[in-house]
Amino acid sequence: MNAQNQNQKQINQYCAFCRTTNDHQLKNKQGQIVCPILLQHECPCCHTKGHTTKHCTMTYEEKERVRRERWEKTQKIKAENLAKQEEFKANCWASKITKKVSPAVIKKIEEDEQNREAKQSAKIAKVEEEKKKKIEKNFVAIMQRKYGFVSEFKMPPVKLGTWPHDELYPEIVIPKGEFWYYRIFGKDDEKYDVNGVAKALRDNEYNKGLYYVYLKYNYSDEWLFKSEGSKDDCHYLHKMREKSRMILENSYYEQEERMREFMKEDKKRMEKEEEEEEEMLRKIKAGEISQRKYSKWMNTKRIAEMERDEEFDALGVEYGKALEAETRAMINKK
Repeated sequence: MNAQNQNQKQINQYCAFCRTTNDHQLKNKQGQIVCPILLQHECPCCHTKGHTTKHCTMTYEEKERVRRERWEKTQKIKAENLAKQEEFKANCWASKITKKVSPAVIKKIEEDEQNREAKQSAKIAKVEEEKKKKIEKNFVAIMQRKYGFVSEFKMPPVKLGTWPHDELYPEIVIPKGEFWYYRIFGKDDEKYDVNGVAKALRDNEYNKGLYYVYLKYNYSDEWLFKSEGSKDDCHYLHKMREKSRMILENSYYEQEERMREFMKEDKKRMEKEEEEEEEMLRKIKAGEISQRKYSKWMNTKRIAEMERDEEFDALGVEYGKALEAETRAMINKK
Protein backbone atom coordinates (compact mmCIF):
# COMPACT_ATOMS: atom_id res chain seq x y z
CA MET A 1 0.00 0.00 0.00
CA ASN A 2 2.86 2.35 0.84
CA ALA A 3 4.46 1.57 -2.52
CA GLN A 4 1.16 2.32 -4.28
CA ASN A 5 0.78 5.65 -2.47
CA GLN A 6 4.37 6.52 -3.32
CA ASN A 7 3.77 5.75 -7.01
CA GLN A 8 0.56 7.78 -6.97
CA LYS A 9 2.42 10.69 -5.36
CA GLN A 10 5.11 10.42 -8.01
CA ILE A 11 2.48 10.48 -10.78
CA ASN A 12 0.79 13.54 -9.22
CA GLN A 13 4.06 15.45 -9.43
CA TYR A 14 3.63 15.57 -13.21
CA CYS A 15 1.54 18.23 -14.91
CA ALA A 16 -0.93 16.33 -17.15
CA PHE A 17 -0.53 18.89 -19.93
CA CYS A 18 3.20 19.73 -20.19
CA ARG A 19 4.66 16.94 -17.98
CA THR A 20 6.90 19.36 -16.05
CA THR A 21 8.10 17.73 -12.82
CA ASN A 22 8.62 19.23 -9.36
CA ASP A 23 7.28 22.58 -10.59
CA HIS A 24 3.51 22.61 -10.76
CA GLN A 25 0.42 20.50 -11.38
CA LEU A 26 -2.37 21.05 -13.90
CA LYS A 27 -4.81 22.41 -11.31
CA ASN A 28 -4.54 23.67 -7.76
CA LYS A 29 -6.64 22.48 -4.82
CA GLN A 30 -9.46 24.85 -5.78
CA GLY A 31 -9.69 23.21 -9.25
CA GLN A 32 -8.23 26.24 -11.04
CA ILE A 33 -5.76 25.71 -13.89
CA VAL A 34 -2.27 26.84 -12.89
CA CYS A 35 -0.13 25.34 -15.65
CA PRO A 36 1.61 28.39 -17.25
CA ILE A 37 1.95 26.65 -20.61
CA LEU A 38 -1.76 25.73 -20.79
CA LEU A 39 -2.72 29.25 -19.69
CA GLN A 40 -0.77 30.59 -22.70
CA HIS A 41 -2.19 27.95 -25.07
CA GLU A 42 -4.78 29.39 -27.46
CA CYS A 43 -7.76 27.24 -28.44
CA PRO A 44 -7.98 27.03 -32.28
CA CYS A 45 -11.81 27.07 -32.11
CA CYS A 46 -12.70 30.02 -29.85
CA HIS A 47 -9.22 31.66 -29.77
CA THR A 48 -9.29 32.02 -26.00
CA LYS A 49 -6.45 30.84 -23.79
CA GLY A 50 -6.46 28.28 -21.00
CA HIS A 51 -7.94 25.13 -22.56
CA THR A 52 -7.62 22.74 -25.54
CA THR A 53 -10.19 21.92 -28.23
CA LYS A 54 -11.26 18.88 -26.22
CA HIS A 55 -12.49 21.13 -23.38
CA CYS A 56 -13.78 24.00 -25.53
CA THR A 57 -17.23 25.30 -24.48
CA MET A 58 -18.36 26.11 -28.03
CA THR A 59 -21.30 24.13 -29.44
CA TYR A 60 -20.97 21.71 -32.34
CA GLU A 61 -22.62 24.20 -34.72
CA GLU A 62 -20.27 27.01 -33.66
CA LYS A 63 -17.22 24.77 -34.10
CA GLU A 64 -18.48 23.68 -37.52
CA ARG A 65 -18.94 27.32 -38.56
CA VAL A 66 -15.43 28.26 -37.38
CA ARG A 67 -13.84 25.27 -39.11
CA ARG A 68 -15.77 25.98 -42.32
CA GLU A 69 -14.66 29.63 -42.30
CA ARG A 70 -11.07 28.58 -41.62
CA TRP A 71 -11.13 26.14 -44.53
CA GLU A 72 -12.66 28.71 -46.92
CA LYS A 73 -10.10 31.29 -45.80
CA THR A 74 -7.26 28.81 -46.43
CA GLN A 75 -8.57 28.00 -49.92
CA LYS A 76 -8.91 31.73 -50.71
CA ILE A 77 -5.33 32.42 -49.55
CA LYS A 78 -4.01 29.52 -51.64
CA ALA A 79 -5.80 30.84 -54.73
CA GLU A 80 -4.51 34.38 -54.14
CA ASN A 81 -0.93 33.18 -53.59
CA LEU A 82 -1.07 31.09 -56.75
CA ALA A 83 -2.34 34.06 -58.75
CA LYS A 84 0.44 36.26 -57.31
CA GLN A 85 3.07 33.67 -58.21
CA GLU A 86 1.81 33.44 -61.78
CA GLU A 87 1.74 37.23 -62.07
CA PHE A 88 5.24 37.51 -60.60
CA LYS A 89 6.61 34.91 -63.01
CA ALA A 90 5.09 36.75 -65.94
CA ASN A 91 6.36 40.20 -64.90
CA CYS A 92 9.66 39.44 -63.16
CA TRP A 93 12.93 40.75 -64.58
CA ALA A 94 14.10 37.23 -65.40
CA SER A 95 11.08 36.64 -67.62
CA LYS A 96 11.60 39.96 -69.42
CA ILE A 97 15.35 39.75 -69.79
CA THR A 98 15.36 36.21 -71.20
CA LYS A 99 13.56 37.57 -74.23
CA LYS A 100 16.53 39.83 -75.00
CA VAL A 101 19.56 37.85 -73.75
CA SER A 102 21.23 35.17 -75.87
CA PRO A 103 20.99 31.48 -74.80
CA ALA A 104 24.77 31.35 -74.16
CA VAL A 105 24.56 34.15 -71.58
CA ILE A 106 21.57 32.52 -69.90
CA LYS A 107 23.46 29.22 -69.67
CA LYS A 108 26.46 30.98 -68.10
CA ILE A 109 24.21 32.65 -65.52
CA GLU A 110 22.66 29.29 -64.63
CA GLU A 111 26.10 27.66 -64.24
CA ASP A 112 27.29 30.49 -61.97
CA GLU A 113 24.14 30.13 -59.86
CA GLN A 114 24.69 26.36 -59.53
CA ASN A 115 28.32 26.89 -58.48
CA ARG A 116 27.27 29.48 -55.91
CA GLU A 117 24.63 27.14 -54.46
CA ALA A 118 27.16 24.29 -54.32
CA LYS A 119 29.67 26.45 -52.42
CA GLN A 120 26.95 27.64 -50.05
CA SER A 121 25.81 24.06 -49.43
CA ALA A 122 29.39 22.97 -48.72
CA LYS A 123 29.82 25.88 -46.30
CA ILE A 124 26.58 25.02 -44.48
CA ALA A 125 27.58 21.35 -44.29
CA LYS A 126 30.92 22.33 -42.77
CA VAL A 127 29.23 24.50 -40.15
CA GLU A 128 26.79 21.72 -39.28
CA GLU A 129 29.66 19.27 -38.93
CA GLU A 130 31.41 21.62 -36.53
CA LYS A 131 28.22 21.93 -34.47
CA LYS A 132 27.95 18.15 -34.26
CA LYS A 133 31.46 17.92 -32.82
CA LYS A 134 30.57 20.40 -30.04
CA ILE A 135 27.53 18.52 -28.76
CA GLU A 136 27.43 17.98 -25.01
CA LYS A 137 28.24 14.42 -24.00
CA ASN A 138 25.64 14.30 -21.21
CA PHE A 139 22.74 15.79 -23.22
CA VAL A 140 20.94 12.49 -23.78
CA ALA A 141 21.30 11.41 -20.15
CA ILE A 142 19.87 14.70 -18.88
CA MET A 143 16.88 14.56 -21.24
CA GLN A 144 16.20 10.92 -20.37
CA ARG A 145 15.96 11.83 -16.70
CA LYS A 146 13.78 14.87 -17.39
CA TYR A 147 11.37 13.58 -20.07
CA GLY A 148 11.78 9.79 -20.21
CA PHE A 149 10.10 6.96 -18.31
CA VAL A 150 10.72 7.04 -14.57
CA SER A 151 11.06 3.25 -14.59
CA GLU A 152 10.97 0.51 -17.22
CA PHE A 153 7.60 -0.47 -18.66
CA LYS A 154 6.77 -4.12 -19.33
CA MET A 155 4.14 -4.82 -21.98
CA PRO A 156 2.66 -8.34 -21.73
CA PRO A 157 2.47 -10.61 -24.80
CA VAL A 158 -0.79 -9.41 -26.38
CA LYS A 159 -1.49 -9.33 -30.12
CA LEU A 160 -2.03 -5.75 -31.22
CA GLY A 161 -1.52 -6.40 -34.92
CA THR A 162 1.02 -3.60 -35.12
CA TRP A 163 4.70 -3.93 -35.94
CA PRO A 164 6.98 -4.76 -34.13
CA HIS A 165 4.68 -6.58 -31.68
CA ASP A 166 4.23 -10.13 -33.00
CA GLU A 167 4.89 -13.74 -31.93
CA LEU A 168 8.67 -13.23 -32.03
CA TYR A 169 8.37 -10.74 -29.17
CA PRO A 170 6.57 -12.52 -26.28
CA GLU A 171 7.10 -9.50 -24.06
CA ILE A 172 8.24 -5.95 -24.81
CA VAL A 173 10.28 -4.20 -22.15
CA ILE A 174 10.53 -0.43 -22.69
CA PRO A 175 13.62 0.71 -20.77
CA LYS A 176 13.83 3.55 -18.28
CA GLY A 177 14.23 6.98 -19.89
CA GLU A 178 12.66 5.90 -23.21
CA PHE A 179 10.55 8.15 -25.50
CA TRP A 180 12.20 11.35 -24.21
CA TYR A 181 12.84 12.34 -27.82
CA TYR A 182 9.07 12.58 -28.45
CA ARG A 183 8.30 14.45 -25.23
CA ILE A 184 11.08 16.99 -25.76
CA PHE A 185 9.53 18.03 -29.08
CA GLY A 186 8.52 21.71 -28.92
CA LYS A 187 10.34 22.30 -25.62
CA ASP A 188 13.08 24.89 -25.09
CA ASP A 189 15.50 22.12 -24.13
CA GLU A 190 15.59 20.86 -27.71
CA LYS A 191 17.65 23.88 -28.77
CA TYR A 192 20.61 22.28 -26.99
CA ASP A 193 20.36 19.26 -29.28
CA VAL A 194 22.79 20.69 -31.84
CA ASN A 195 23.54 17.21 -33.16
CA GLY A 196 19.92 16.43 -33.97
CA VAL A 197 19.86 13.30 -31.80
CA ALA A 198 16.20 13.70 -30.78
CA LYS A 199 14.97 14.21 -34.36
CA ALA A 200 16.99 11.23 -35.60
CA LEU A 201 15.47 9.04 -32.88
CA ARG A 202 11.96 10.33 -33.67
CA ASP A 203 12.41 9.57 -37.37
CA ASN A 204 13.69 6.04 -36.67
CA GLU A 205 11.09 3.54 -37.91
CA TYR A 206 11.63 1.08 -35.06
CA ASN A 207 11.20 3.82 -32.44
CA LYS A 208 8.04 5.01 -34.15
CA GLY A 209 6.63 1.48 -34.22
CA LEU A 210 7.46 0.92 -30.56
CA TYR A 211 5.96 4.28 -29.55
CA TYR A 212 2.72 3.65 -31.48
CA VAL A 213 2.45 0.12 -30.03
CA TYR A 214 2.83 1.52 -26.50
CA LEU A 215 0.12 4.14 -27.13
CA LYS A 216 -2.18 1.61 -28.81
CA TYR A 217 -1.73 -0.80 -25.91
CA ASN A 218 -2.74 1.91 -23.40
CA TYR A 219 -5.39 3.80 -25.41
CA SER A 220 -6.74 1.26 -28.00
CA ASP A 221 -7.06 1.93 -31.75
CA GLU A 222 -8.06 5.59 -31.28
CA TRP A 223 -4.87 6.26 -29.32
CA LEU A 224 -4.06 9.51 -31.11
CA PHE A 225 -7.22 11.24 -29.83
CA LYS A 226 -7.84 9.25 -26.63
CA SER A 227 -4.36 10.08 -25.33
CA GLU A 228 -5.17 13.81 -25.37
CA GLY A 229 -4.79 15.25 -21.88
CA SER A 230 -3.32 12.04 -20.49
CA LYS A 231 0.05 11.57 -18.77
CA ASP A 232 1.49 10.44 -22.13
CA ASP A 233 0.26 13.48 -24.05
CA CYS A 234 2.91 15.81 -25.47
CA HIS A 235 3.40 18.50 -28.09
CA TYR A 236 4.44 15.89 -30.66
CA LEU A 237 1.04 14.13 -30.39
CA HIS A 238 -0.71 17.52 -30.31
CA LYS A 239 0.82 18.39 -33.70
CA MET A 240 -0.15 14.97 -35.07
CA ARG A 241 -3.76 15.58 -34.00
CA GLU A 242 -3.83 19.02 -35.61
CA LYS A 243 -2.45 17.60 -38.86
CA SER A 244 -4.89 14.67 -38.79
CA ARG A 245 -7.88 16.94 -38.14
CA MET A 246 -6.79 19.35 -40.86
CA ILE A 247 -6.53 16.48 -43.36
CA LEU A 248 -10.00 15.27 -42.36
CA GLU A 249 -11.43 18.78 -42.66
CA ASN A 250 -9.91 19.33 -46.10
CA SER A 251 -11.07 15.89 -47.28
CA TYR A 252 -14.60 16.48 -45.98
CA TYR A 253 -15.04 19.94 -47.51
CA GLU A 254 -13.38 18.96 -50.80
CA GLN A 255 -15.78 16.01 -51.14
CA GLU A 256 -18.65 18.34 -50.27
CA GLU A 257 -17.61 20.79 -53.00
CA ARG A 258 -17.25 17.91 -55.50
CA MET A 259 -20.74 16.70 -54.61
CA ARG A 260 -22.20 20.18 -55.14
CA GLU A 261 -20.46 20.58 -58.51
CA PHE A 262 -21.66 17.14 -59.54
CA MET A 263 -25.26 18.01 -58.64
CA LYS A 264 -25.06 21.26 -60.61
CA GLU A 265 -23.67 19.48 -63.67
CA ASP A 266 -26.26 16.72 -63.32
CA LYS A 267 -29.09 19.25 -63.19
CA LYS A 268 -27.84 20.95 -66.36
CA ARG A 269 -27.44 17.56 -68.06
CA MET A 270 -31.00 16.53 -67.18
CA GLU A 271 -32.43 19.80 -68.53
CA LYS A 272 -30.45 19.34 -71.74
CA GLU A 273 -31.61 15.72 -72.13
CA GLU A 274 -35.24 16.75 -71.61
CA GLU A 275 -34.89 19.29 -74.41
CA GLU A 276 -33.24 16.67 -76.64
CA GLU A 277 -36.02 14.15 -75.93
CA GLU A 278 -38.73 16.71 -76.75
CA GLU A 279 -36.89 17.48 -79.98
CA MET A 280 -36.64 13.75 -80.87
CA LEU A 281 -40.37 13.23 -80.21
CA ARG A 282 -41.17 16.23 -82.38
CA LYS A 283 -39.06 14.78 -85.21
CA ILE A 284 -40.85 11.42 -84.96
CA LYS A 285 -44.27 13.08 -85.20
CA ALA A 286 -43.05 15.15 -88.15
CA GLY A 287 -41.61 12.05 -89.83
CA GLU A 288 -38.07 13.45 -89.90
CA ILE A 289 -36.57 10.36 -88.16
CA SER A 290 -37.59 6.72 -87.89
CA GLN A 291 -38.68 4.84 -84.77
CA ARG A 292 -35.55 2.69 -85.03
CA LYS A 293 -33.28 5.72 -84.85
CA TYR A 294 -35.22 7.01 -81.83
CA SER A 295 -34.87 3.64 -80.05
CA LYS A 296 -31.13 3.63 -80.71
CA TRP A 297 -30.86 7.13 -79.24
CA MET A 298 -32.81 6.05 -76.14
CA ASN A 299 -30.51 3.05 -75.60
CA THR A 300 -27.44 5.30 -75.79
CA LYS A 301 -29.08 7.66 -73.31
CA ARG A 302 -29.84 4.81 -70.85
CA ILE A 303 -26.22 3.57 -70.99
CA ALA A 304 -24.95 7.10 -70.30
CA GLU A 305 -27.39 7.39 -67.35
CA MET A 306 -26.16 4.09 -65.89
CA GLU A 307 -22.54 5.24 -66.13
CA ARG A 308 -23.52 8.54 -64.53
CA ASP A 309 -25.31 6.74 -61.68
CA GLU A 310 -22.23 4.58 -61.03
CA GLU A 311 -20.06 7.70 -60.87
CA PHE A 312 -22.57 9.32 -58.49
CA ASP A 313 -22.61 6.23 -56.25
CA ALA A 314 -18.79 6.16 -56.09
CA LEU A 315 -18.72 9.84 -55.21
CA GLY A 316 -21.37 9.24 -52.56
CA VAL A 317 -19.30 6.47 -51.00
CA GLU A 318 -16.24 8.77 -50.83
CA TYR A 319 -18.37 11.56 -49.33
CA GLY A 320 -19.81 9.12 -46.78
CA LYS A 321 -16.35 7.98 -45.72
CA ALA A 322 -15.17 11.59 -45.37
CA LEU A 323 -18.29 12.43 -43.34
CA GLU A 324 -17.79 9.40 -41.09
CA ALA A 325 -14.13 10.27 -40.48
CA GLU A 326 -15.04 13.91 -39.78
CA THR A 327 -17.79 12.84 -37.34
CA ARG A 328 -15.39 10.50 -35.53
CA ALA A 329 -12.83 13.30 -35.24
CA MET A 330 -15.46 15.67 -33.83
CA ILE A 331 -16.56 13.05 -31.25
CA ASN A 332 -12.94 12.56 -30.17
CA LYS A 333 -12.46 16.34 -30.01
CA LYS A 334 -15.33 16.81 -27.53
